[in-house]
Amino acid sequence: MLGAVSSLSPTLLDVVAGVSLHLFVLRHGEWDFTLPVLVVNCIGASILAVTAGVLLLYSQLDIFWAWLSEIGVHVTKITAGLCMSIFIYRWRFHRLHKFPGPLGSRFWTAYIMWKSAKSKNAFEMVADYHRQYGDFVRIGPAELSICHPDAIDAIHSSKSSCIKSPWYDILQPHRSVFGTRDRAEHQRRRRIWDHAFRPAALKEYEPSMRTCVDQLVEKVSVNAASGNPVNMTKWFGCLMFDIIGELSFAESFGTLVEEKPHYMMDYLHQSNVSTGIMIRAVWIIMVFRSIPILNRGLQQFLEFSETAMEKRLKRNDEPRDIFAWLWSEFSTKSTQSLQARRNLIADASLSVFAGSDTVAITMTGILYYMMAYPDYQKQLQGEFDQAEESSGMLEMQDLAKLPLFNGIINEGLRLHYAGPSGFPRITPPEGIKVGGTFIPGNVNVKVPFYTVFRDERNFRNPDEFIPERWFSHRDLVRRPEVFAPFLMGPYNCVGKHAALMQIRCTIYSIFRQFEAQPTSQDELQKYWNARSDGFSMGIGPLPTIFKERPGREVKN
Repeated sequence: MLGAVSSLSPTLLDVVAGVSLHLFVLRHGEWDFTLPVLVVNCIGASILAVTAGVLLLYSQLDIFWAWLSEIGVHVTKITAGLCMSIFIYRWRFHRLHKFPGPLGSRFWTAYIMWKSAKSKNAFEMVADYHRQYGDFVRIGPAELSICHPDAIDAIHSSKSSCIKSPWYDILQPHRSVFGTRDRAEHQRRRRIWDHAFRPAALKEYEPSMRTCVDQLVEKVSVNAASGNPVNMTKWFGCLMFDIIGELSFAESFGTLVEEKPHYMMDYLHQSNVSTGIMIRAVWIIMVFRSIPILNRGLQQFLEFSETAMEKRLKRNDEPRDIFAWLWSEFSTKSTQSLQARRNLIADASLSVFAGSDTVAITMTGILYYMMAYPDYQKQLQGEFDQAEESSGMLEMQDLAKLPLFNGIINEGLRLHYAGPSGFPRITPPEGIKVGGTFIPGNVNVKVPFYTVFRDERNFRNPDEFIPERWFSHRDLVRRPEVFAPFLMGPYNCVGKHAALMQIRCTIYSIFRQFEAQPTSQDELQKYWNARSDGFSMGIGPLPTIFKERPGREVKN
């Protein structure tokens, strides 16, 4: 009996150590960045220790292997205690245990990642979960998806105490204003971006933007004359990449002229889906970042941004662009630290990442709906024609006043939203209330915009493309406050007005001159089915046939 107790005691101590590690250490604070470093260092130290042991104790390997085996047994038992504690806690005692959701998601973050990887339309999968479980769905051990109409205000508004999730720190030690989680620092750094996107600054950017749009119109005109279809997913992507080059660094990247996507565009598209899947497990991203070969794409992206920045600094006579505002703020600092320079590079990267892909996705969605609903395309062209009768080519202020045009843009943003799965936030320690339901503190929350924008409580006939809901049939919008495609509060999109300017200019320039139709209805449906989830929506080719409208010619 005593022997059994004696043999049990070390095992019990190991298990208790594992349970204690979970309850008193790992369960508190954020370990997304610290834990991967510890694990990698432990693995490296273990390899070195084993190697050294084999070399130093070569003549006594039997003793060394016995000692190593004993350590392995202890580590296994501690790990077993840790896993057991995590399993029981997440099942019965976690602060989210009362919220419904798929069984597997209660225990493992890997479950929802696996489901997301299997279903390319993960935003539709989450919508199905909400239809099954309700407004509050536990889609991870410490993560809630919330589609209640009050969620956007409670989580994203200026009065919300929620902060950005650890995912926004994945570029560290580089930190853009987008990735800044501290509210005070974010507010300080955001001021310079607000200056860069004020109305007077946008007016300065407009000529460069129009030059790029004119290049696209010329390309479309050539293909319209030949009758060849154009993959507008590709062309909109190239257009926006060139525009962002002009607006950010006063330099076009030349993708439209060369008719070839930039290699950085390929990287952004390839990393988009994987980033969207791993957004729930930041530690995995950090492990990949620590492996040089797997980290090469990100390093190239940062190097590309730094190179563009350095080239811009050599051209002091260029017109004022976004980077000029960022450099002005950086260069006036008394101490230009290494961290400040890293942040400057990250902001340069942000202007490329945030300013190109999402706008291109939105414009592609609008084109899709114009081909799916040709009557609206004709009405839109009629609105353009009527407005031009009195003033000729329309200016930005004119386009902003066209009701049908802006209704079409809003419907495109609603039904073809570039960020369908939402943006992760962390609730404050004291928790928050959403529609009368208490959400505990320190949990991940996301508002699935794809679901919210298709909710009957918010929009009548939510799945239908009805631009009139934004001007002549406003009763079709039941909860206008939930329509926040550019977010709200302190983390809202600083480039909102620039994005709308680019969308209006491009769509107007195309449809005032051309009629667009799909190569076939099957291709149109194929595009719709090819949408995939990521941090932003992944989209497939959209082959389009353009025909010149009678009496219209290219005007530069």
